[in-house]
Amino acid sequence: MNYLKILPDLVSLLLLQYATLNVQYLSVRQQSLLGQFSQLHLKVEEKFIYKQKFPCSSVQQSLSSRNRSSSNNTRNFWPAYIALNRRLTVQCSAVAEYARFWAPFVSLYFLANIVKICYELYLIIFYHRYMSRQQLLLFTVYPLYHLLTMGIFIVSCARVEVGNGQILKKCKEFYASFKNSKICVVHLLKVRRKM
Repeated sequence: MNYLKILPDLVSLLLLQYATLNVQYLSVRQQSLLGQFSQLHLKVEEKFIYKQKFPCSSVQQSLSSRNRSSSNNTRNFWPAYIALNRRLTVQCSAVAEYARFWAPFVSLYFLANIVKICYELYLIIFYHRYMSRQQLLLFTVYPLYHLLTMGIFIVSCARVEVGNGQILKKCKEFYASFKNSKICVVHLLKVRRKM
């Protein structure tokens, strides 16, 4: 058997597996960011929504006396949120770069393998009488393996997209909890100026 004939298929398959590993790495990074956003969201809800009982106008009046701990907590949460947003920005740029880099290869790989799979299915359907059992087995297993690897890659990419949606949802929940925590905009601006 001439091994040079299967070398392009083997190289393209290895590159697709490497691309799949890259996508899974991005998914793990997203899950890490999602966990950090969830922890920060729970801390904000615990400190402000459940414990704070006075309206926003009284925050300005009691800022110097009763609400020093709340002021310090706001200063701790807001920089943490900004740092997480910076990490999220880096993550989004990494996803965009990976997508830009892998898009031509993946497009060509999928096109070539779909054509190969269709041709091999054509051979199996119309010329199965003229094939040996080994050839028939090879022409049956080979397309299934390529369909499986393409499916795994598609599922990995879909997992990254779902992670993007989950992170967006957590950011919106964090914003809503921070907005509903009855902290005045003036107070947030004071915290921002002191940083």
